[in-house]
Amino acid sequence: MDAALLILAAGEGRRVGGPKAWHLVGGRPWLEHQLQWVAPFDFTSLMVVLAEPPPPEHADVLDAATWTLNPHPELGPFSSLQVGLRALKPRTDPVFVLPVDVPAAGLRTFLMLQEGVFGAAAAVPVLDGRGGHPVLLAARSRMELLRMDPADPEARLDGWLRERASDVRRVETPDRRVLMDLNREEDFQALGLE
Repeated sequence: MDAALLILAAGEGRRVGGPKAWHLVGGRPWLEHQLQWVAPFDFTSLMVVLAEPPPPEHADVLDAATWTLNPHPELGPFSSLQVGLRALKPRTDPVFVLPVDVPAAGLRTFLMLQEGVFGAAAAVPVLDGRGGHPVLLAARSRMELLRMDPADPEARLDGWLRERASDVRRVETPDRRVLMDLNREEDFQALGLE
């Protein structure tokens, strides 16, 4: 796939008792499930943004990915997006952005987004009229996003996408995972992973 993948995993995960990346689902950290699902997609690079280094007992989960730390996770997901965009190389690739608490979509959705982004600033998967994740950012969008102040309450990816609606492709997909948001223990249990 001619794109990178950026997984944003620097949140506190207060509702599940700690960072969602390390939340155990079927006896394994959630991030391990995510990385296993996307491994066959052959991204040009894969970056995970964390608030702290991985716990020693889970350090091997990141063997197949590069990771970096957000020094100011309290600023929210947009600051993690910027940290990840700065760290990703090469800088000429489009970038899929996936919050850790959204299960990775299937390969077909990723490919449809990649096809849909040509000539646009970004491509967003849409199901039932609602946009979801992963969002695919064209390479030209990176510099614009990096110029924004992460401390500004208006600095949000969804806001940036709305402002550029005429330059954002909305790609219809039947994949329900694009709208999932895993916030509570029940949400993770409903996935039925062992």
